[in-house]
Amino acid sequence: MPNLCNLTVQTINDISVDGRQWEQIIRSHLIKLKRFRLKLTRKLVNNENWQQYVDELISSFQSRFWLEERRWFVQCDWDPDVAAIYLYTLPYAFDRFTAHFPLIFKSTCPHNKCHCSYDRVHRLKYISSLSEDFNQCHISFSNVQDLTIYLPINDYLWMIVPKFHQLTSLCVAWYNYDKDFPSQLQLLLDRATRLYSLSMETWRSYPTQMAPFEITHASIRRLDFYNYHYHYNNEECTILSHSPLGMQCEVLRISVDNRTCILDLVNKMANLHQLIVQCRDDKHTEQLTASSDELVEWLQHQLPSTYLITRNIRLANEIHLWVS
Repeated sequence: MPNLCNLTVQTINDISVDGRQWEQIIRSHLIKLKRFRLKLTRKLVNNENWQQYVDELISSFQSRFWLEERRWFVQCDWDPDVAAIYLYTLPYAFDRFTAHFPLIFKSTCPHNKCHCSYDRVHRLKYISSLSEDFNQCHISFSNVQDLTIYLPINDYLWMIVPKFHQLTSLCVAWYNYDKDFPSQLQLLLDRATRLYSLSMETWRSYPTQMAPFEITHASIRRLDFYNYHYHYNNEECTILSHSPLGMQCEVLRISVDNRTCILDLVNKMANLHQLIVQCRDDKHTEQLTASSDELVEWLQHQLPSTYLITRNIRLANEIHLWVS
């Protein structure tokens, strides 16, 4: 493609083409290229020295071709949680960004404040790190619409996401539940005035108590507790339906202890339009036909005929119920 002017490349894991190889490709075959946007991901095995690999990778993008002729700068981030290295051109050209913060990074950019534009990022995954051995990277995400964040949070969050005015979807996750998490979550909610969807998840552990329902927010209409890995009983479903978030909820995704919990949620949540639910006493298997779906038939018998009840064909243990 000798006439190509713009090229955007995002590689999958273990496809590693360094700066010297890219320089050769561009000089030999893409002589009219004006804009080059790259994101490279490489996962390392345990015995690999990530610092040495980062140094070698960054060095391959420091030739005269990159720094003077084209002035295409790159940054390399290290993610210790998944032992991955992310290298990308600046400004960042992709919709999603995932990293530990503060960042462990190296860059060919002569000034950290130059070219560190992340305005294209709409989906941000923020993981706080407990280590204090970091470079200071003056980056800012000003257009985040979908945020996933692992609690507890550190003060670095407020520096890189100074405003939450465009945030409509928030997913909060934690490794082990802590009594301070509800107050941290409320602090986040107070800054996101346009929030529509709130999800709660756990990671690497199963909770022994239900998600905190005492939090409040005026605009949240969708709640997702599916990946919280907790089955709510009848009493807890009643607590949810009477909570501020439960009373205004229109779409709910949840796992419950038994099928009567489904009836409790439908009857007690006045504004509920759609319920996506996994039920512990569901006997359905993928081998059963739709005509022999015992739980769906039971719900159809218990609820008015105007209610639409189906089973998710992709997630066989999930029931979708549209409330009339």
